[in-house]
Amino acid sequence: MTCDHCHQRPAKYHVTRVVNGERFEEDLCEECALQQGDLALHLQPAAAIHELLAGLLQGAPPVLPRVEEQHCPTCGLTQSEFSRTGMLGCEDCYAAFAGTLQPLVRRVQGAGRHHGKAPKKAEPKPGDRLAALREQLQDAIAVEDFERAAKLRDQIRGMEAHA
Repeated sequence: MTCDHCHQRPAKYHVTRVVNGERFEEDLCEECALQQGDLALHLQPAAAIHELLAGLLQGAPPVLPRVEEQHCPTCGLTQSEFSRTGMLGCEDCYAAFAGTLQPLVRRVQGAGRHHGKAPKKAEPKPGDRLAALREQLQDAIAVEDFERAAKLRDQIRGMEAHA
């Protein structure tokens, strides 16, 4: 099979792109894939999570109009340093940059709170379940799925009544 782009070299990579809901597939040789930037992730396997976060932050709209630059009161890390590196300086940075981190976490994970993994046999705590339902309610309201939001609201009220 030859490269769909240059039609000269053998294709080594199958690339699939989805643009505006439309799927595009092509087979590329290594040189054409490099030129189009499709091998960037494969050639840098040591890319750290902070680099990924920094890349996502580059396109994030500012959360608040800046009068003065946000900074962490504990370590002094500024908003621009965090946006550039994607790394936080200390545990207090999570609170200092919450306005920037929450939309980022929502975009990456599809929810505003990291749920992590729990043992399969573990029962969810009632407080955790209630918090998860409240978060789902906020997400349903945000996307204007009011029918689902009403069901979640009723579920929350039922749990609160039994608590």
